[in-house]
Amino acid sequence: MFNLKRVLFCILLLIFSAFTFAEELIIKVELDSVSTASLDSNAKSYTSTAYNRFLQDMLIVNQISVRNSSVDSTLRAIQKQSQIDAGSGMGSDSAAYASDKGSQAKLSMLLKMLSVKNGLYQFSCEVSEIEKMNLISKKATSSLQINNFSDEVIDSLAYEVLLSLQQRGYIQPLEVNVVNQLLHSGTSSENYTKYVQDYAKQIAQAEKELNSIKKSSQSLDDKIESENKSQALKLKIEMLEKRKQQAEENLRRQKEDEANEAKKKQELEQLASSRQAELMNKMGELEKKKQEILKEATNKLSLKKRIELIENDLSNYNQLKKQLDQITNESNSYFDQKCEEEIKQIRAQGWTKADTDANGNPTQTALHFRQQKIDAVKSKYESAKKKAQTNFNESVKSDLDSYKAQIKSNVSEMEKTTYVFRSIDKNDDFLSLIVDEFDGEKNSWAVNSRLNMSSIPKTDTSAVVLPKALITYKEMTGKLPATKASTLEEYTEYQKLVEAADLYFRTSVPYLYSEIALKVKYIETFDKYYVSPVYFRIHKTEDRSMLFEYRLSDFSKTDNKNTNASQTKNNSNSSTGNSDVKQKLAAEKKLYAKSHGGRQGLFCGLAGFDGVGENAGLLNGCMLNIQVDIQSPYACCGCNNNSWMGLEANYSLMANDIFYMDYAILGGFSARFNSFMPYAGLGLGVGALKDVETDESLHSFLTLKFIGGIDYISSDSYTIGLEFRYNILQELDPYVSLGVNVGLRWD
Repeated sequence: MFNLKRVLFCILLLIFSAFTFAEELIIKVELDSVSTASLDSNAKSYTSTAYNRFLQDMLIVNQISVRNSSVDSTLRAIQKQSQIDAGSGMGSDSAAYASDKGSQAKLSMLLKMLSVKNGLYQFSCEVSEIEKMNLISKKATSSLQINNFSDEVIDSLAYEVLLSLQQRGYIQPLEVNVVNQLLHSGTSSENYTKYVQDYAKQIAQAEKELNSIKKSSQSLDDKIESENKSQALKLKIEMLEKRKQQAEENLRRQKEDEANEAKKKQELEQLASSRQAELMNKMGELEKKKQEILKEATNKLSLKKRIELIENDLSNYNQLKKQLDQITNESNSYFDQKCEEEIKQIRAQGWTKADTDANGNPTQTALHFRQQKIDAVKSKYESAKKKAQTNFNESVKSDLDSYKAQIKSNVSEMEKTTYVFRSIDKNDDFLSLIVDEFDGEKNSWAVNSRLNMSSIPKTDTSAVVLPKALITYKEMTGKLPATKASTLEEYTEYQKLVEAADLYFRTSVPYLYSEIALKVKYIETFDKYYVSPVYFRIHKTEDRSMLFEYRLSDFSKTDNKNTNASQTKNNSNSSTGNSDVKQKLAAEKKLYAKSHGGRQGLFCGLAGFDGVGENAGLLNGCMLNIQVDIQSPYACCGCNNNSWMGLEANYSLMANDIFYMDYAILGGFSARFNSFMPYAGLGLGVGALKDVETDESLHSFLTLKFIGGIDYISSDSYTIGLEFRYNILQELDPYVSLGVNVGLRWD
């Protein structure tokens, strides 16, 4: 009987648990602002990254819904509106003062990054019950240097926190897929494929719920709750999208690793047993050297993480601005409606005897005072609108200012950092190196590198064109290649060494790796991150010796032709430390320019011109302009790279058969921003007016020209542009012109 009771109790408990867990567990996750404020800039930046990663970890659990500070900010703005509107008769008091109505969070998680000692930090999570205000769990990472924190460390902390919630009955046991992701186990292509599919399903479900909320009609009393759900769903979609992208990237890498392992196995099977041992030993040495290189990673935040922080803050900032505009518009519409209703009531009122004349028409005095009433109503509601808008702005001002400061700080840190990427580093898998088959005629291997930063949003790498390199037989083996004059033994050794070197290129552990240093600049106007190269190198993994180097000045001359590695290396080594410093300074000044040369080419244009002053009618018509510009060989204010000089001729047949011509020397400055090149300059020349019929010279003069314009570079060679000029003529009134031109450029 006792056992039967226990069985029945367990069944009831399971049924109760099923109903309990059917409800979503709402958790408020916050980053402790007090402890974060005392951190240095590098630790602050990583703390934001760790916070975002922890949010992702919570949101991959279907049972959990997260509320964070950005959601709270939106709620506060809506709450403020509700209070004002309730005071004005727009909404109910219950809506105005139900500040927690939309939240309903059961648990609170407070995340902290604390400086422990000697440059070590701990990232911790304190879990509390909101209703009882009691601490139920506290978990922390081990003490680490900031550069030793990683996604794995944060994921492990999140797993411990979720496990404690599971043990206390707040959530059901975690799914195997969730555990595998948090503990980074089960790393197979099949599992990653399943993760991608699961994330896609969760995102689709969240988007469906979000659309349902948008379509449903809402009373003001329900607005806070529905807005809360909407913001939480948007947060979930954003975080799951990032997790899905990471899973897709992991899937790609896993497939590559599996293909490399299969290739390695096939290579070993094809070799004799003596060669197998030799190759395995060499691969072991290369793997060890590879890990040593990767351990020297900088302690700065990665470019991808930095841009994620900037984009998160930009997204939150724009979201709050959009919410603020929406609330303001709703409030203005409400007050406009109330104003119209009151004005209608005033106009619908009848006229008293004192208001009318003998014919029953309203007197001018009566009309005047009625209009005064209407104006007073309009003024009242205009004041109400301004007051409401001021309150809305104040409710989110601190949040907006905070996001702007964070964005500015992160952009500043990003722009002053030089980011280095290596083809052997799978954590930042942007740079790849591929060695072509051995060319026996040239006794060399062609080496190709590719830079692909498509996984980082809004990056523009068009200024980075990587060169091809030739790694010679001599550089690889230290010996001269065999020729017709060689002996059979020498040729046989040559064959064996080529096979051995080629085999090292094809192994799963790379014998060579490429390295690139980049600078990045964020241009707010275009909302893009422009990437510019500092240097590009190719090294041997075994001893890190450099076989090939391209500096900043070489990139502007890159045409993807094969370059001998030893020649490039010798050229680069001939530069001194002073020239390196100059190149780096130049790089920082021209980060987002594809080309740093001045305006140069052959240009032909047509312009309409008209005189100004008393004799304006004398000079007007259409003018032909022919101009040849070159990059200035003379430094001007230290800006010779952006200065230009040229010669031009202008011709026009004006009214009354008067022919205008002038010839001038020009000079100025230009700068290129992607496909656009604005420029400005001065010109000094001579000109004349002639009578066409008699060929008589009517007037000769000196001319001073002020020129400004912009070229659109449609390809490497052709341009189309718009140009404005102000021309001062000796003893004549000046004239202005506006025209278009086409050009044939050269570099």
